[in-house]
Amino acid sequence: MARVPAERQIIKDRIIRGRVRLMHRRDPLLKLIILAGLGAAAALILLPKGELGQEAELASLPPSESLARLDAMDEQLTPQLAFRHAELIAASGDAKTADALLASLAKRSGNTNAIATARADLALRSNNLVLAVEHLQEAHSPASDQLQRQRLGRLYHRLGDTENERALLKAVNFADLTGSERLRLVDLVADQGATSEARALAETAVQMGGADAPEQAERFTALALSSEDPGEFVKTMANWLGGPNAEGLALPIATVLTAVPQQSRAIASQMVASAPETRPLLVSTLSRVELFGAARMLAQPWAVTGPPDRESWNTLALYADWSADIGLLETTLRHPDVPDDLPLKYLLPLVRYGGGQALLPYRHWLSDDRLAEAPLIDAAWAIWKQFPDASFAALRQAAKQETDPALWRRIASDLEGTGYLERLQALSQTDANIAAMFGR
Repeated sequence: MARVPAERQIIKDRIIRGRVRLMHRRDPLLKLIILAGLGAAAALILLPKGELGQEAELASLPPSESLARLDAMDEQLTPQLAFRHAELIAASGDAKTADALLASLAKRSGNTNAIATARADLALRSNNLVLAVEHLQEAHSPASDQLQRQRLGRLYHRLGDTENERALLKAVNFADLTGSERLRLVDLVADQGATSEARALAETAVQMGGADAPEQAERFTALALSSEDPGEFVKTMANWLGGPNAEGLALPIATVLTAVPQQSRAIASQMVASAPETRPLLVSTLSRVELFGAARMLAQPWAVTGPPDRESWNTLALYADWSADIGLLETTLRHPDVPDDLPLKYLLPLVRYGGGQALLPYRHWLSDDRLAEAPLIDAAWAIWKQFPDASFAALRQAAKQETDPALWRRIASDLEGTGYLERLQALSQTDANIAAMFGR
């Protein structure tokens, strides 16, 4: 029991607080938001009224000449020209004067929101994040403008102002946030200590689907396991694994369980008890994350009853392949209810770890017709029977099919000393399929 608090801390550190970088990778806009130039804000200014010709003429001039012409104008510039003037001054390096011009323009223009955004850009050019935030806050409600909200949220994050960043995101309907914003909000709420609220947000996000659903499932699982009694929340995760998005959610859930390996068996058992149809998916996913003890526990009943379907057979073979524990597969293969037409591919894990000799107990299955459909099994069996020429031919055939190169090389290595391994290596110079098996 003394380990439990430490385990919860591991989960929070690895899953909740350590994933902020993912938010910025997921939304390419965020890399551009902060460094947006005044030109972007120019699009928000009032459309020019009768100044199109002058605008076009200035745009055709070099920036220095365009700036000189605007400096020389005596009359009050229209908002569009005034904005262009400030933009050129900022580009020349005089951000202070540009900001003063924009402040003056704001007093006589009704479009203060765009000007406030432009002034925020100027503040960012001077690396004045606090002033940039103040100007963005002057603009219209960020809740109604996704781009502006992202800019402001990014600035809050850079300033470490989690309170305002959290309030900014919570002011928006959760469904209207981007996927990266939903992830960020879950993290911010969790960091605040509101674990139940963060868990509820993550659960809602998973139910909404979308590209962020797997990461939200990961956060939900981490938050659930950090609670005193995760049993109730395990049922929720089990229901997800029985739903339409099961494949995408299984791996992130299992990844979190690697932080608490000693609890993984009990949790996996609860999941299967809640949703029995999830057993094959859980066995395969737990095997992939190397939680072999939990995977074996879930697969163990098949040794007594026999796998109920081909999906379960596939899962059992995958477990044996990944764990190198072929004992459970061998026991299951000896079950009296094993179908006579069971594909020979389920013997491949035995060959991987035991060579052709491992096929001896199943030689009654190895008819010529069936071996023709399983060239890797054919190759391993032929070597065991000391027919290297037949093994050579079977390996050439296997290379033309969807074949595990590592297992192909494992079988081919048994041809060493017969001359046929050298022939395969020579063929790899001209045969692309065999070259792929050798990793060339």
